Amino acid sequence: MRTTAKRLFLVITMALFSGLWIAGPAQSSQTIELPDGSKIDLSIPCPVCEMKITPGPNSPAAIVFSDGTVVGFDANSDFFKYLLDPEKYKHSSKTIKSIFVKAADTKNFVDAKQAFFVVASGSSGEMGFEVTAFSGKPEAEKHLKASQGARLFAFSEVTLAELQPKKKLLKMKESSQPSKPAGSHGGH
Repeated sequence: MRTTAKRLFLVITMALFSGLWIAGPAQSSQTIELPDGSKIDLSIPCPVCEMKITPGPNSPAAIVFSDGTVVGFDANSDFFKYLLDPEKYKHSSKTIKSIFVKAADTKNFVDAKQAFFVVASGSSGEMGFEVTAFSGKPEAEKHLKASQGARLFAFSEVTLAELQPKKKLLKMKESSQPSKPAGSHGGH
């Protein structure tokens, strides 16, 4: 009788653990709530660079569409690339309800249209320049003074051209720096 009970216990335990292993530790995905109540699903990678969206002091960013769909981005540069190239990413700017970026100064989400952006040429990599959002112009100007080669933009002033590395600069960086390991996300 004891042997049968032990076997039954072992079989049930193995079934439970294998079920947890297959299903994963949690059935629901991890999310981040935005100011309008919508949520970024962190299990969905960034649609621009296809990297995992990892919350940080200057990320993530998000676009909320009228139908409730939320598209999250692991960096502000990817947010702008997606937003400014609707044909490539197959969306309509007419169906956008809200756009949010995480402000580096407050660590909170703000309406991207109200934010100011510092585009730092000194930190460019293969994927473009780093774009840092700020809740107000004075905070952005403070950061700008500390960032060599950076430029300040209002939301409406950011263009795709501002987010692309200049070929000459990229060639100089490639020849003067050791190569980055495969999978490096240089622009973020």
